[in-house]
Amino acid sequence: METGITPDYLSLLDSFYDEWLNAFDMCPVLTIRSDDLDYVHQPKHLETVVEWIQDKLAGKEIMDLSN
Repeated sequence: METGITPDYLSLLDSFYDEWLNAFDMCPVLTIRSDDLDYVHQPKHLETVVEWIQDKLAGKEIMDLSN
């Protein structure tokens, strides 16, 4: 079913999502780039994400994978 989805459509969908997210202000938003995260082989990555969530809830703004 997904084989018919074109790259152009996915790009358009991504731009709509970014536009919506930029206008969303009902609560704080934490965006985590997951391209370099591997929860299966690197359990520390999951711990790092949990720390980022806790930091965001505590009002901290800097989330860095190098920590």
